[in-house]
Amino acid sequence: MSNKSVALLTIHGMGDTPKNYHKLFLERIKKQMGEKWKRVEFESIYYQDILQFNQSEIFRKMKVLTRWDGLREFVLYNLSDAATMDFRRWEKNSLYHQSQKRIWDTLKLIYKRYDEQKTPVVILAYSLGCHVLSNYIWDSQQKEASSGVWKHENIKKLDKNEKKFLQLKSMRKLITIGCNIPVFVSGYKDIKPFKKLNKNFQWINLYDKDDILGWPLKPLSEEYKDLVQDIDINANEKATDILLKSWNPLSHESYFGDRQVIKTVANALNEFIQ
Repeated sequence: MSNKSVALLTIHGMGDTPKNYHKLFLERIKKQMGEKWKRVEFESIYYQDILQFNQSEIFRKMKVLTRWDGLREFVLYNLSDAATMDFRRWEKNSLYHQSQKRIWDTLKLIYKRYDEQKTPVVILAYSLGCHVLSNYIWDSQQKEASSGVWKHENIKKLDKNEKKFLQLKSMRKLITIGCNIPVFVSGYKDIKPFKKLNKNFQWINLYDKDDILGWPLKPLSEEYKDLVQDIDINANEKATDILLKSWNPLSHESYFGDRQVIKTVANALNEFIQ
């Protein structure tokens, strides 16, 4: 029997992201929680590798014919993630499907460690990862999903409890940072979030007004207004960020080590630790 009280998952954003993207966050959340951290089951969701190889190949072919390599590399790696994630999304093994499969597989790992599916889940989602996760949940709530794992994976093989866990019906807290969902949905007239996962579910969206890639969510629609709590923060990882990053678009890079982000996640986890 597991001695863990709550499961915490992280999912990263866009750009050339290393597999240990959560390193700084883990160091600070462990320090913040002390002995209570031992009661937390942690897993990170990583999908950048399904994108990065193709992007690197394209950049290698292009850079001999262009200038401003560093800036072009940044634009290609970041905007390409967002632009290609939904490309031919209905096809099996599309980038859309593969990124969702990483969420699916990670949740399966967590599920196997517990005796039942009601174990509370907390997820910290960053940047593009917020959109990826939101799509995963949305698809899981459809009677017949048109894309992603909920269309292509063998749902019939799941027992009732495992299916509920994979649908994140036991997620109690979703904390989004630098969320750019508005970039993906602003062209639609009817904008709605996924349905509330359970009666105790809370969605906390932390954003920095100076971050052009991080947005509030409440203004999107009445449904978002009812589901999400927007909190404006001044994202910074260290003292020098106040001068260099926190007041400009570079603040998008500073959420994972930010004091208020760490405190928000720690408080969310502590609710389930006796």
